[in-house]
Amino acid sequence: LELNDETQRAKVSIVMFGNQRNTITYNKFKAIRRILVNNFDLFNTKAEIYNNYRPTYSKKCIKFIYDSKIIARSDIIIDVGAGTGILSKLFLDQGNKVFAIEPNMDMRNKCTENLKQYKNFNSINATAENTMLPPHFANAVIAGQAFHWFDLFAFKKECIRILDDRKLVILIWNRKIQNCEMEIERQKIRAQYCSVFDNYSNNWNTREEAIANFFNYNYNCKLFANNLINTYHEFIGRTFSDSRAPFLDSKEYSQYSSALKLYFDKYSIEGKLIVPNETILFWGYL
Repeated sequence: LELNDETQRAKVSIVMFGNQRNTITYNKFKAIRRILVNNFDLFNTKAEIYNNYRPTYSKKCIKFIYDSKIIARSDIIIDVGAGTGILSKLFLDQGNKVFAIEPNMDMRNKCTENLKQYKNFNSINATAENTMLPPHFANAVIAGQAFHWFDLFAFKKECIRILDDRKLVILIWNRKIQNCEMEIERQKIRAQYCSVFDNYSNNWNTREEAIANFFNYNYNCKLFANNLINTYHEFIGRTFSDSRAPFLDSKEYSQYSSALKLYFDKYSIEGKLIVPNETILFWGYL
């Protein structure tokens, strides 16, 4: 942090996004710092709505991972930032032994509730940077919709420690198609009502630079169509599962809801909103 006391402007180096430098106000920096210090607390009280409305990943993506022999069904997999278990389930369904690492108690409890019937499921109260697992324990580390929350230097070090000789890491996101009219409009609405740090965590140019740095610029990427069809109820639920969405008791909540209703009415057809979406897969070896 470089702070000019006279102008109250601050230069901040955000390590988790490739050391990109940005000039912001000091108050904005303090808000960002509160988020970075303990960002998994952002999901407190979100577990139920996250579980009910977050979409799963493309079946073709998972099939590709096995067909391409990136992962074998006998592999031990560590799902870091496992949330409610959406990604863990897809690998458990294939017969893998999965260790779900999740620091947020609400999310971890929901994950355990969802997946306790799988004999190969294990839940651990830990973080991506400190999984509490022994060295050379696993064949692959996976992360779904979570990599951008990690301390990337510490996470990479932990991956190297717990993985076998291949050092395989797989990163997956569901990503809305960025350049279509309806997504551009939705992002403008989100910028108006959601948290101050939102633009950083959702800037894909910045995120992909961080991914490239993480893999030392030697990685693979593949896209899979995964369009979402939402009722109004599903659309609202999915939107408010966002860690940056206003909470029910905030003044922005009703304003955001009203703006989303207008958005849904504009783009939906016969009560259904088709959201252009894709599953994006990155994998590489550290």
